[in-house]
Amino acid sequence: QVELAAFHSEESARGDDDDSSNSASDEEDEQESEWKPFSLNDEVWDIIEESVRDRIARSKERSEAELTLPHADSARIARYNPNAHFCFQSEEAASTIDPLQDALVNCKLRKKRMSFGLAGGAGIGRILRKPLEVRMPISSCFDVDGDSMAMCGDLARHDEIGDKRVHVSFGSVPDPANLAAPPDAAVDSGTDSHRETDDTMKMCFRETRRNRARENFNVCIADEENRLVWASSSKTGTVHGFRTDHGVRRGRRRTSSSALLAFGEEEIKSQSRYVVGHYRLARCGGSIVGTAGTGALSVWNVSEAIENYPKPCPSSDDAANEGKDTSFPDDSGSDKDEGEISKRDADKPCWNENQGGSSYTGLAPQLVTVEASGFACGDVESFDDGTHVLVAPQRNDNRKESSLSARLFDLTSERVVRLFGGSQGGVTLGRQYCIESHGLLFAMDDAGTGHAWDVRACRPAFAVHTGRRYDGVAGGKILGVPSRGGGPVAFTYGAKSECVACWDLRMPASHAYTMSTGNMDVMSLFWHAPSSTVLAATTSDHIAQRGRHSSYLYGEQLTREEEEEMDSFDWYPRGSRHEQSYFGSDSWHCRSSARLFLYSFENG
Repeated sequence: QVELAAFHSEESARGDDDDSSNSASDEEDEQESEWKPFSLNDEVWDIIEESVRDRIARSKERSEAELTLPHADSARIARYNPNAHFCFQSEEAASTIDPLQDALVNCKLRKKRMSFGLAGGAGIGRILRKPLEVRMPISSCFDVDGDSMAMCGDLARHDEIGDKRVHVSFGSVPDPANLAAPPDAAVDSGTDSHRETDDTMKMCFRETRRNRARENFNVCIADEENRLVWASSSKTGTVHGFRTDHGVRRGRRRTSSSALLAFGEEEIKSQSRYVVGHYRLARCGGSIVGTAGTGALSVWNVSEAIENYPKPCPSSDDAANEGKDTSFPDDSGSDKDEGEISKRDADKPCWNENQGGSSYTGLAPQLVTVEASGFACGDVESFDDGTHVLVAPQRNDNRKESSLSARLFDLTSERVVRLFGGSQGGVTLGRQYCIESHGLLFAMDDAGTGHAWDVRACRPAFAVHTGRRYDGVAGGKILGVPSRGGGPVAFTYGAKSECVACWDLRMPASHAYTMSTGNMDVMSLFWHAPSSTVLAATTSDHIAQRGRHSSYLYGEQLTREEEEEMDSFDWYPRGSRHEQSYFGSDSWHCRSSARLFLYSFENG
C-alpha cells in the first residue's frame, strides 16, 4: 500500500508538470503567432515564379495562335479563333463552300495597293488586305439604301467654342474597284486611304449658328427610290425630306427641302422630357414610319408629302449671294451649285419659313396604335414585303415583359401579327438582310446577347453571347449578312468595343475573328451586296477637343508637350480599348474624328 501511494503521488506530480509545460507552450505559440510576421521562404517563391512564367507563356502562345492566319488570303488586321469549327474541316469540304461565305468567315478582304509609304519610300507598292477609308462629315447617324448613303449631325462636335454647324449630307456608296488593281499595275493606279473619295459626300442642308441652331438633325434615313434623305429634327418634332439630285450653296442656312412631315402632339410631348429627342424612322414601301417613345406609330405617305409641299420662296441669302461665288466650303465635300428648281416644284405657290403662322407646318401623320398601354415604340425597321415593320420596345431601365420582345406589325390590318421574345434586356434592331434568304431576324439585347429569330416559328434559332460591356455601355448591335449558297454570317459591333466581331452561324455556331477598326468606335454597320462590302460608319473618342485656352482629351487638359506628342507619327492613344500590338503588325490607328470603312470581301 505504501508503494502504491507513492506511485500515485509520482503520477499526479508528473501530470501537473505536463499541464504546466503544455500551458507554457500554448502561451509561447500564441505569442509567436501574434508577433511573428508571416514570411515566404525560397521554395514558395519558386512555385509562384513558375506559375507566373507558365501563365505568361500560355498567354503568349494563345496570342500567337489567334494572330495565325487560317488561310493565306486572310487579312492581318484581325485576331482569329483557332478553335472555330471551320478550322478543322478538310480541304475537300472547304472546296464545296460558297466563295463569298468562305471569304466572310476567313476574313478574305480584297487586296489594296499602297500609294504612300514611310521615309525613303518604304512600303510603297506593298499589297495589303485592309479596308478602304472614306472621308465623311462628323455625324450622329448614318444610313444606306441600295447605292445611296445619308448622314446627319454637327460638324463642330469637337469644337467647344466654335459655331454649331448642323448638316444633312448624302452620297453614293464608293466603288471599291480600285482595290482590285493587278499586282503588276503602276503604283499610281492604286489609291491610298481616302484620296479618291474626297468628292463623295455632298450636303443637302447646312445651318451655322453662333448660339443655337434652329434645327438639330440627329436621325436620318436614305430613300434611293425617291432620291431623298429623310432627317428628323429633335427641336421641332418634324421630318424633312431633302433632295439628293444636287447639293446646296454657301450660306448660313441653306436647304434643298422637298417634303416636310410633322409628328403629333403626344409624340413631341413624349420626346420633350429628353435634352435631345431621338425619333426613329424607317421607310416601308411608299410610306415613312416613325416612332417617338409612345405606343403608336406615325405613318406618312411619301407621294402625298411631296405633292403637298409648297415651293420655298427666295430667301435673303439668295439676294446676298447674287453674283458671288456660291460654291460649297471645303469641309462640306461638295462644290456644285443648286441649279434650277425641280420641275415638280415649278407650279407650286411659294412660302417663307419666316412668315410666322402662315408658314407650312408639315404633313400630319396617321397614328397607328401598336399596343394601347404598357408599351413604348423604340427602334423600327422595314420588313421585306413593304407592308410590315419590325418594332422594338424603347430601351429603358425597367424590365417589364413588354420591353423584352420585338413585334412584327402589319400596317394594312393595323395589328401585331408576330411576337419575338427570349431577350434578357432592351432590344436593339438594325437593318435586316436575311429575312427573305434565310428567314432570320437579327437583334441585340442589353445583356450583350445577339439573337437570330426564325420569323416563321417566332423563336430564336441562334444566340450569340458577346458579353461586351464597356464603361457601363450595354448591348451593342448585330448585323446579319446572307450568303448565296450557305448559312448567314453575323457581325457584332458597338458598345464602345472599337472592333467588329464575326460569327459563323453554321452549326455549331462559333466566333470566327475580330477585326480592327483603327481604334474607331463603330456607329452603324450595313451590307452592300453588289460589291460584297460591309460599310462601317465610325466615330472616335481619341480626338482632342478645342477649348478657349487649351485642348482637352478624355476630359483632361493637355499640356503643350502632350499636344506635340499627339502630332507625332507613332502616337497611340492611351485610352484605346486594345494595345498597339493586339491586332498584329498591320494594325493601325485612325487619327480622324469620323471615317467610313469599306471592308470589301472577295466574292469569287
